[in-house]
Amino acid sequence: MKNANNNTTVLREKTTIESGTYYAVRCTEHPDEDLERNWSAACGGFLSPNYFEPHCETKEEADRAIEEAIKKGDYTPNEMRFHGAYDAFVEVHYEGLGAWELNSENIEDAIEEAKKTNGVDLVCTLDSGSGHFHKSECLSYTKISDNIYIFEIAY
Repeated sequence: MKNANNNTTVLREKTTIESGTYYAVRCTEHPDEDLERNWSAACGGFLSPNYFEPHCETKEEADRAIEEAIKKGDYTPNEMRFHGAYDAFVEVHYEGLGAWELNSENIEDAIEEAKKTNGVDLVCTLDSGSGHFHKSECLSYTKISDNIYIFEIAY
């Protein structure tokens, strides 16, 4: 449900057993799909893009590409899953969603802090980032630009 400023989508309220919240910034163009998927692909969809360009459109294509890469002897693949935003099968990098934790204690400050980040740095993370989270922990998200969102995470 959208709030009054129409930039925030509220997913749920904090429960009594959750002691607090933090804000994390994530670069994405499809936050709803990210949350439903609840796992992260590597930047660009593949940990080793040389083997998989263009993206595999079917599971069979992905399996063949992986077999070819393994035969070359310099690649150990991850599990492949369908990623709606890529409309292709891509490698699973890790469970949950990568993000960068912000120091802010309220959404207004988090928006200002996130505006100072470099969106490129947010896209190309080699790990899950300091604000890694799962859908079940997410209370809301706020759009601050076409591809930068702030997620409110309960803990």
